[in-house]
Amino acid sequence: MRFGLGSLQITMGALDFDVRLGTDAATLAASGNLLGVVSIGAMGIYIDPKSYVDIFSDGTCGVNIAMNIEIDQFNIGYVSWGDTDGVVNGGIGAMPWMAAASAGYVGLANLSIGGPITISGQLAIDVATTAAGIYAAHGTTSVVHIQFGSSVYSDPTAGAADLFQVRVGPITAEVKLDRVAALSTINAGTLGDIYISSFGLDIYGGSWVDIWAH
Repeated sequence: MRFGLGSLQITMGALDFDVRLGTDAATLAASGNLLGVVSIGAMGIYIDPKSYVDIFSDGTCGVNIAMNIEIDQFNIGYVSWGDTDGVVNGGIGAMPWMAAASAGYVGLANLSIGGPITISGQLAIDVATTAAGIYAAHGTTSVVHIQFGSSVYSDPTAGAADLFQVRVGPITAEVKLDRVAALSTINAGTLGDIYISSFGLDIYGGSWVDIWAH
């Protein structure tokens, strides 16, 4: 099954969510320990019309995905990590380093990832439950298995001839500190600028990642 992505523009106004630790999902929001807040500003993604994604089966239950995606531009107004209650540092003597502290945020402002951003190659995703082996050392375990390459089952040693590739154009952003998640007040501190001319990632065919809970 092929999905032609067309000349697609994806935009988002903003996204905020808490990062918490807890003993179970049901009580996480109410009583979980708040580690911090992630905030993402206005986002725009522009996809080239020749991009597509193929989803198919290799004859067994599982998902195979082949993709040829080109993104012309990817912009985010800001992405920040926040500490909502701050921290107080009493220091030594009569002069504290920080007193009456409140929320603070650190992150990237005006993040721009230039095109062409390309993602090409194939991967397979399977889920299994095993009662034997290393993953099942503490009992029956369910595992997500992700394997890269177009011949991942027939020829798992294809390696360099069967790459999953990611290519990214120039990346620019400002590293900022501020009292608001958008890193936008007049008193926001700029720590510096980030500039990466290009980035490339090649994953050899036959490489795999397993994900499981413990």
